[in-house]
Amino acid sequence: MKEALAPLARLDAILPAPWDAHCETEVAHLGMGESEAAVQDITRAERVRRVDRQSRSALSYLRAIARLLMDDYRRGKADLEEVIE
Repeated sequence: MKEALAPLARLDAILPAPWDAHCETEVAHLGMGESEAAVQDITRAERVRRVDRQSRSALSYLRAIARLLMDDYRRGKADLEEVIE
């Protein structure tokens, strides 16, 4: 997973929708047990570009996983509720 971070950082500069790279970076951080970094990546992804409803649902799901791994159950639950809306 760690090897994926450098190429994903380069994708951020060339993709028309750079939130994709942030999303994949979050998955890499989750795989390495770096939940806080994963949440930061999703926050950046949402700021970079307006995302459609389906993509927002995917981002919320990944953020929920990260927060649950950090024992932040209240906010993790809120993220999961956002997914099913």
